[in-house]
Amino acid sequence: MNGKRQRLLIDAIVETICRCSEDRDNQVQLEVIKTLLSITIAVNSKVHERTLMEAFKTQYSIHLATNSQVNRNTAKAALTQMVNAVFAKMDTY
Repeated sequence: MNGKRQRLLIDAIVETICRCSEDRDNQVQLEVIKTLLSITIAVNSKVHERTLMEAFKTQYSIHLATNSQVNRNTAKAALTQMVNAVFAKMDTY
């Protein structure tokens, strides 16, 4: 493997979900926000490294670019939860 983590199915799933955030439909963006949150804070989540950063970046991008105040607030709250969950997992190891 020469030092690189093996690419998992969850990596492809998260990347696909992140690409959906490019859709300007507010409902699509809201579903992206909720799905990324669910995937990343799950106790047995296997989202790590580049894929985790992509999920963070997508939440932040939605927060900045959306024209919906609900999506802006939801993305901000979701990103906060995601970061807190990652740090909580780090503290347990």
